[in-house]
Amino acid sequence: MPKQIFFDAAIFCQVALKAQWQDAVLRRETIGPDGKLLMPPGFGEDIGYCPTFLMADEAQLSATPRDAEFKAVCRSKRASMWEPDPVPQLHQEHLRPPRRPRTPQPTSRTR
Repeated sequence: MPKQIFFDAAIFCQVALKAQWQDAVLRRETIGPDGKLLMPPGFGEDIGYCPTFLMADEAQLSATPRDAEFKAVCRSKRASMWEPDPVPQLHQEHLRPPRRPRTPQPTSRTR
């Protein structure tokens, strides 16, 4: 869903789909109150959960604060999330106030 055509609706859909995928990954191997897996592996108990990943180009458009928490635990759930843009650095740049150009300081010359 290109942002240039659908604007904020595209970003909303991208964030919603990413959040649903993250929730599904985090539910893996979670035991319910009845002692059974909440989300059994699709290929059966013998094979287990298959590795999964999310590749997000232009990730700075759909980055959320929850992404860092997800990345901290996703390896234990056999998942990976790859974002080619350095998202933390981009957010730092956007949060920092713009730099003002330096004005030359008057110098006093003594003769």
